[in-house]
Amino acid sequence: MKAYMPLILLLLLSACETKPHKEQPKANGPVKGEFAFLLQYDGKLPSDVGFLTNHIVERRIANIMKEDYLRFMEGTKCERPIVVRGNFVHAIFVDCKNDSVKTRSVDIDVKSDVMWVSIYSEGLTEGFTDDGSVPLPKW
Repeated sequence: MKAYMPLILLLLLSACETKPHKEQPKANGPVKGEFAFLLQYDGKLPSDVGFLTNHIVERRIANIMKEDYLRFMEGTKCERPIVVRGNFVHAIFVDCKNDSVKTRSVDIDVKSDVMWVSIYSEGLTEGFTDDGSVPLPKW
């Protein structure tokens, strides 16, 4: 038995994996990026979660809107709950006298890291984005 012990020990050691195991990336893992936290806001009011005052969202809107930033913010006093569908976040702001009339919206593709900002006035829509190569999702 003692003669076989080194052989058994050698077989056991050779069966052990000596290379470090690399974790395979998950195809459907959690979405990452600077907007990923927004995916938890489904059904919440923008003002309750600080949507427009969040430094990431505020910075991106300001960069997109440039000189129209204050005009955009003027129409965000009244709101509807945020809608999250898959990797898309949709925030709608409405006329305070008639909440069926949209005044502003912010759409975000969290996975692609793209934001669209819209101003609605007198039947016209002004659209702004930080990446014109990605189409605005249809709601």
